[in-house]
Amino acid sequence: MDPEAQLAEAATLHTNGSPREAEALARAVLRAQPGHPGALHRLGLLARDLGNPQKGLELLLRANRLLPEDVPLLTDLGALLGALRLFAPAIHRLEAAVALDPDRPDTYLHLARVYSDIGLSAKAITAARRALELDPDHHNALVPIASSLMSQGNITEALDLWRQLLNLVPGHGTHSPYLFSMHYPLACSPAEIAAEHFRFAELYEAPIRPLQPTHSPAPIAGRPLRVGYVSPDYRLHPVRIFLLPVLQRHNPAEVEFYCYSNVPDSDAGTTEFTELAGPRWREIYHLDDDAAAALIRADQIDILVDLAGHSGGCRLLLFARKPAPVQVTWLGYPDTTGLTSIDYRITDAITDPPGLTEAFHSETLFRLPCFLTYSLPAYAPPVAPPPCLRNGFITFGSFNNFMKIDPAVIRLWASILDGVPQSKLLLKHRDARDPAALEQFTAYFAQHGIPADRLIFAPQMPSHAVHLQHYGDMDIALDPFPYNGTTTSCEALAMGVPLVVLEGAAHVARVGVALAHQYGLDDWIAKSQDEYRQIAITHAANPAALAELRSQMRARLAASDLGNADLFVRGLETAYREMMHAFLDSPQASAMAPGEAETNNANTPPAESIMGQ
Repeated sequence: MDPEAQLAEAATLHTNGSPREAEALARAVLRAQPGHPGALHRLGLLARDLGNPQKGLELLLRANRLLPEDVPLLTDLGALLGALRLFAPAIHRLEAAVALDPDRPDTYLHLARVYSDIGLSAKAITAARRALELDPDHHNALVPIASSLMSQGNITEALDLWRQLLNLVPGHGTHSPYLFSMHYPLACSPAEIAAEHFRFAELYEAPIRPLQPTHSPAPIAGRPLRVGYVSPDYRLHPVRIFLLPVLQRHNPAEVEFYCYSNVPDSDAGTTEFTELAGPRWREIYHLDDDAAAALIRADQIDILVDLAGHSGGCRLLLFARKPAPVQVTWLGYPDTTGLTSIDYRITDAITDPPGLTEAFHSETLFRLPCFLTYSLPAYAPPVAPPPCLRNGFITFGSFNNFMKIDPAVIRLWASILDGVPQSKLLLKHRDARDPAALEQFTAYFAQHGIPADRLIFAPQMPSHAVHLQHYGDMDIALDPFPYNGTTTSCEALAMGVPLVVLEGAAHVARVGVALAHQYGLDDWIAKSQDEYRQIAITHAANPAALAELRSQMRARLAASDLGNADLFVRGLETAYREMMHAFLDSPQASAMAPGEAETNNANTPPAESIMGQ
């Protein structure tokens, strides 16, 4: 067969879901003609789709050296570089492809995605809209448009686009980002958000429920529980900050943990996790849900923990297949998953007060003293004195995602600046590199009488250590609402910066309350926007008190439940064992052999219940 015909057939097989057959054909071409760029191109795409993106990148780069101006190759190479977070070379290839062929919609779509990922929202919107002009059926171009509009604070318009996309391209991959986006605007109530999560389950989980296996529980007395953690964030990501100390402290006699990684782009953070997990590290990015579920069942996992919820890279339909007898969601998402297949959600009594949020959850709420633990890294700089002592004015600040800073937040923050003469507001985030986003936010503040010279915008820092040092430029942190900060709030408080928070009605709007309470900052918690404003203005008027408080913050963290990682992990392990005992006592486990339940419980004293605390 002619090589080009063989490669055309390989492309058809690849598209139709037969990658191994396609690979065999492409390899045959490469054996006959070593260095054939078309074969290298096809094999690169196949390696990418078969779970080896680094090998795919190597092959596509080889092909690109042979055909430097091949537009489809440049597009595929740029898309893969973007997926691997190699953004500068991705943009270089994709912009070159656009220059060679300005009428190829998929090139613009991949370029829009990369621009969106690095915070260049205006460029992302322009590229995505060009893709739609060239092909109105390129519906996925609405994704970078919606994401970029949110980065610019245009939440309502972005939500309208998500709904439009959900109608055009229905499916869980579209529905999950929409659910995540619902948490940002004040227009969506907790009840509305919960109802949409439950609708997700009816659409995508319900058809799978009849296929869920029954679980014959293995005896748990005298052995560690096998706990699997599923995450797309085993990398340099905020989830790592909270998860790594937990895995490092698990008692091997209590928990034998497995890491199920849905990461397409490994980095130095991934290496930390792989070394920690050792032989219990599992790559599932390249596996479909059925194959991943089979792997988990083969590992005989007792408790499977979701660390993503509806955030990017989630694998909730894997959990819908119920590969473990007990399933839990924790940490990576501030709300219910909506799935009945997930039994518990780990939280605490402040972010989810008993009786307040149960109705918004499909899961049983399991309350720990604090829903997470936080430790400053060893490279964190010491707490700096409040900058007002050297500047002569107060600097308020927020290092949160710009998506959380909607017009209602801006209006309140502007009123605080208006009430504290000469004060400034420091905003730092990835999106601060985008002139269009900065222009938009400057215009929003100007509408409330705050000139541009009272705003300080800073982009991402070159390292996490430098990022932490930048908290030394902030006197008082302002928590956004209704979507509070988590990582940024933990960092600000640990770096000595007190936090003004507004108490809300759901977990996503109560994280700031929980964190401030851990530091004994209950007088910094407001129940109304007017009180929020007054707290900020009152504390800004007393620099000496700010300096004294700042010097105490590290000690307060050390004395708190939040700052005691060992205590947190012991409580989490107790929670896991209590969950497993609850399963063994449930009707689901009634098929156990006679006496097995008694054997399971005989040598393990019942853990003191921490549910409902």
